[in-house]
Amino acid sequence: PIRWDYNRRYDRYSPYYALDTAVDDISNVFNRRDMRALDRLVPRNDWVQIKGEWERDYEIRSDDYYDMMRDLVNSTNTRSFRIDRVEEARGYARVLATHTYSDAGRYDSRVSMEFILEQDRRGSYVITEFGTYLNDRW
Repeated sequence: PIRWDYNRRYDRYSPYYALDTAVDDISNVFNRRDMRALDRLVPRNDWVQIKGEWERDYEIRSDDYYDMMRDLVNSTNTRSFRIDRVEEARGYARVLATHTYSDAGRYDSRVSMEFILEQDRRGSYVITEFGTYLNDRW
């Protein structure tokens, strides 16, 4: 994989335009509660693998993943959401981020998040794997 500089802006004719758009969408889901961005990121009629610090990974339907993410965004108050690193390799990308938020009880928490993206038939990147980790991983 190559490390991709998220802070750099590419024009729409760049080979990285689709990835830039997807990373912006991930950021906008959390920072702006942009559900249209989430619509673009979640594949239709597919599966998303869920990973974490527990014993085993598992898969859920993409519509269930969409509902889970929508509930997460709507039930927390994002203090900051930062893209830490993006790696790209031939139609796949790994996006590492840190989400700092307060929950309904007003307790602040921070989690590391990992999004694995895959380029679909249209050339857009969609989420195929998602992981959260309580400790600072990146």
